[in-house]
Amino acid sequence: MKMGLPPLSGESLHAELMNHMPLRAEYPLGVCLVVDADRTLTPEDSGRLIGRALDIDESIRQIFEELDYVNEAFTSASRVWSNIHQSDYLREIEKVAGELKIRSAWLDIFHEITGVAPVVVVTAGIPHVWRRVLSRAGHDRIPVFGGCHRDLDEYSISAQSKADIVTALRNAGWVVVAAGDSRVDLLMLAAADIALFVPDHKGSPALRAELGRVPSIRHLLVDTQYFDSLKTCTTDETTKMILQGGMWDAN
Repeated sequence: MKMGLPPLSGESLHAELMNHMPLRAEYPLGVCLVVDADRTLTPEDSGRLIGRALDIDESIRQIFEELDYVNEAFTSASRVWSNIHQSDYLREIEKVAGELKIRSAWLDIFHEITGVAPVVVVTAGIPHVWRRVLSRAGHDRIPVFGGCHRDLDEYSISAQSKADIVTALRNAGWVVVAAGDSRVDLLMLAAADIALFVPDHKGSPALRAELGRVPSIRHLLVDTQYFDSLKTCTTDETTKMILQGGMWDAN
């Protein structure tokens, strides 16, 4: 059995940011948008779809049920992915990536802020899916941080990795707007200057139960779902906030 991938952290994390992030001076607004992928950019979870096709979804689910979202769980999950033959893995990636479409709300935001604020996709899932999906949508310059398969990737992304990326960006002078849908994103959302909640079709109840730890949270309305306990924001309001340097209109 192959070894699992270590979560991105420390010097490797800073090197990845240096390799893929633009210079802060190139973006005078100083706002950076960090977005989760599965069930945030799209309603679907590409990892679940591919895992089911390869008959490993249940094994991965059991890892997280037993270990929760600690670093060890993400390394263990990457070990399961890494034992899938590369050709089978890439075949399912191509199939699923060809079926996924980014939510129109995100495409509208990306269109308006391109060249004004950089976007980073951070996924605990399969990065190759999202590079293909973004490229097909005309956003191949958006970097995707992630890793699952040892033959193709150098690291995995854990819940802590997501938070560490946001913290490193803030320490570099960026105002970070982060968006996510699940408990894997909780630490990232809590570390951001502004947090956006994008619920899955069930309303992401596990994350909603802990959103009290994220005072800046707003529910980004990407569909018709509303939750009375959360302040909401529309696509237009979110775009305007980013273009205003990370400041919401007073209301």
